[in-house]
Amino acid sequence: AAILGPAGATISIAGAKGVMKSVDLTPEVLRASLGYAKIRSAVSPLAVMGLTCQSALLCAQDTRTPALAVLMASVVNCVGDYVFVAKMRWGVRGAALATSMARLLA
Repeated sequence: AAILGPAGATISIAGAKGVMKSVDLTPEVLRASLGYAKIRSAVSPLAVMGLTCQSALLCAQDTRTPALAVLMASVVNCVGDYVFVAKMRWGVRGAALATSMARLLA
């Protein structure tokens, strides 16, 4: 997880622009999608570590802890979307921030 997370983030950030330019996007949508990809990729190393911890708990037959973590993450994502997108008007970047915060909790 400590190796794959940063490697995945680096590849994702570096390749996002090329992949997105291959799709016919307006400049505004391209900017928004690149912003989303950068924010989500920035937390991917920690998210991979979190998934590893969830897997370890599930292997130890602890299903309650990962389920509670996902429930808390879902609540954080919903509240974050409301605050960052609806109230603060951050748009796609706000959605990315809310999702990233939730992913770190799960």
